[in-house]
Amino acid sequence: MPELTTQDGTKFYYEDWGTAQPIVFSDAWPLSADAWDDQMIFLASRGYHCFPHDGPGHGRSSQPRNETNTYRARQAIHAFLKPFTSLRKEPL
Repeated sequence: MPELTTQDGTKFYYEDWGTAQPIVFSDAWPLSADAWDDQMIFLASRGYHCFPHDGPGHGRSSQPRNETNTYRARQAIHAFLKPFTSLRKEPL
């Protein structure tokens, strides 16, 4: 199971589809990475590198050690996204 551990110890489950320009899928709440399967099949078959994830405390991701609130959830998602910024092909 692919997962990334953030600085506060939260384990983020994610999937890795495709090989080209990355697209990260992040749901609002409380879905899991499985919610994006149809979009991933479509985009990965067209050459995109797709990364859906389960948000902190949802699906196969662990519950953050600290209390969960919107600010802490954003921090955890930022920590998850940081390693993927080097995969961009073009500036935002």
